Amino acid sequence: MKTEGKAQEILTRIQGKKNNRRDLNTTEYKKDGRAVYETQNLYEGNVFKNALSNAKKFIGKSISNIRKNAKKILNQLKRDFLGSKSASNFQPGKMLAMNYKAKDTKKRFDKNPLIICLGAPRNKKLQKTHTLGLNMHWMQMSDRVKLASFFVELLKKRNGELTYDDVKPFISKFKGSPILRMYIIKNIGPKVIEMPTDQFMMASAIPSEKWA
Repeated sequence: MKTEGKAQEILTRIQGKKNNRRDLNTTEYKKDGRAVYETQNLYEGNVFKNALSNAKKFIGKSISNIRKNAKKILNQLKRDFLGSKSASNFQPGKMLAMNYKAKDTKKRFDKNPLIICLGAPRNKKLQKTHTLGLNMHWMQMSDRVKLASFFVELLKKRNGELTYDDVKPFISKFKGSPILRMYIIKNIGPKVIEMPTDQFMMASAIPSEKWA
C-alpha cells in the first residue's frame, strides 16, 4: 500500500508538471487563461470601441498640428518629463521615449524608440538585463495613435497595470509588423522621457524615429 501510494504521488506530480504547461484546467494556467479571455472580450467590447473612437477624433483634429510643431512639443515633453533611467521605468504599461544603440548595428534599428513597456521577458536568464516593449515607430502613424489610445483605455480598466497577455489580442492584428522588440537595458541611454498616460496619443503622433 505504501509503495502504491508513493507511486501515485509521483505520477500525480509528473502529470501536474505536464498540465501546468498545456492543460487549461490547471490552477496556474487557468489564471493566465482568464486574463487572456477577459482581454479578448475587452477587445471586442467597450475598450476597443472607445480606443478607436478617441483615436479617430484625435487624428482628425490634432495630428497635423502636432506634426507641424513636433520639435517644440518634444522639447516641452523633455522639459516636463525627462528623468534618469531606473528599474521603475520599465514597468508594464509605461510609455518611454529614449535613445538606444542596438547590439547588432548591421540590422536596421531605431535610435530613438518610443515604446510601451511590457516588462521583463519570460526567459529567466534575460529578466535582469532586458525588457520587452512595443516600438510604435514600426507602425504607420494612424496605427500608432490607435495603439496609444487602446493602451489608455486598457490601463484605465486595469488600474494602471497590465501584462503581455493583456495586449496579445490587439498586437495580433498587426501581423508582419515588427513592433514587439526586446531591448538590452544597458544599451538604453541614461535619460528617458516617461510619458504620462494623458500624453500617450500626442507622443505617438510625433515623428521622432531615427533609423540606422
